[in-house]
Amino acid sequence: MKQICYFISLLFISSVLFSCTTPRTGTVEKVELPKTVEVPVDGSTPIAGMTPVEKAKTVTFHGYGEKVNVKTGETVNFVYEGIDPDGSYLRYESTDEGYTLTLSKLTDYVDVEFTRLCQTFIVASPVTTTIALANEVRYEQIVWTPRADGTWEVRIGTTQRRCKSEALDRLNKLRTKDYEKRVQETKMK
Repeated sequence: MKQICYFISLLFISSVLFSCTTPRTGTVEKVELPKTVEVPVDGSTPIAGMTPVEKAKTVTFHGYGEKVNVKTGETVNFVYEGIDPDGSYLRYESTDEGYTLTLSKLTDYVDVEFTRLCQTFIVASPVTTTIALANEVRYEQIVWTPRADGTWEVRIGTTQRRCKSEALDRLNKLRTKDYEKRVQETKMK
């Protein structure tokens, strides 16, 4: 009888644990690895460039997980050696002094934790990203914005809360009158 109770308890605990998890599935689109990045002085998100810039520090990445800190107002050129450019991207995390960039695989799952207003991450895809919130920011909006290089900006706090977003600025330039008209037409159908 004791063994049966033990087995039933174990079965119950297993069903609770496994019913609460949802596997992450989906595909991630190809992302272009930037040749340069500039962290603007105004506090907006980094601007990725596809051509190296003169008179900028050069950082060489040799493997996944390598990190580099880029300070506000700084521009850095990148060289990639021994990695698969089609399966890689640079992940960004905002810091008090700029951004930490990490060379990552497109298929890596990323856990981000927001601890302060306007904190920003740049990740490969919403599909591969899990978000956690500190109590201090639990009532703030989380905003996803696609970037020109194929990555995604995810930040906590809206532009109305004075959170800056270079990706949103670029996206707004693409929203022409013709675009808005097409969006309205698709709403009607």
